[in-house]
Amino acid sequence: LPILQALELSAERWPDNAVTLRRMAIMLRAEALADERLALSYLMQQRDSTQDPKLREMLDKRVVRLQGLIDLRAAQRRYEQAHGTLQALPQLVDSGELATIPQDPLRLGYELRDGRIEFKELKIPGMENQP
Repeated sequence: LPILQALELSAERWPDNAVTLRRMAIMLRAEALADERLALSYLMQQRDSTQDPKLREMLDKRVVRLQGLIDLRAAQRRYEQAHGTLQALPQLVDSGELATIPQDPLRLGYELRDGRIEFKELKIPGMENQP
């Protein structure tokens, strides 16, 4: 929590960067929630309560992105109950579990990784996750 407090204090001191700093604090809180539906509810509450249009727009994209992930994971569960292990996302559309793969407003998309649908992450050369 100290980092969240530091981000809020920084947002108050540097108004030009307030939206970015507050978004970072909100996303850290949302990511700390183990349940994706709780995280979605939290993001929606933050989006709906903010007065800042830039922050609202950023949070709306995060809400849509997380809702897409939740929908994909639900479709994966249904698919695997009926057909066995999911090998690729297009199988969800081909089987009729989804009409289309949800669009990610951040344009990164979703991927099947180690048997679980996850957000695709921005990959920057030299910045890969280190052990």
